[in-house]
Amino acid sequence: MIVQNLEQYKSVGEWYNHFRTNGYAIPLALCIGLTGVMKRHNLTFARAFKFLEKNEKIILAGRSFIYDFTGDEL
Repeated sequence: MIVQNLEQYKSVGEWYNHFRTNGYAIPLALCIGLTGVMKRHNLTFARAFKFLEKNEKIILAGRSFIYDFTGDEL
């Protein structure tokens, strides 16, 4: 698990703001991908993040999140 306590974030925006404030780089495509997965599969933010992470579509390299665009196809 690359992010602990995901359940504390109720939205992509809340998670994004917290991590950006703490010096992390987050691509806009990741935010869009998370939002799409949440809508398509009726998932909470935490479950969508875990879903993409389990399918190896999100990784954390240092303080940079990297998103595999094929996550949009899940």
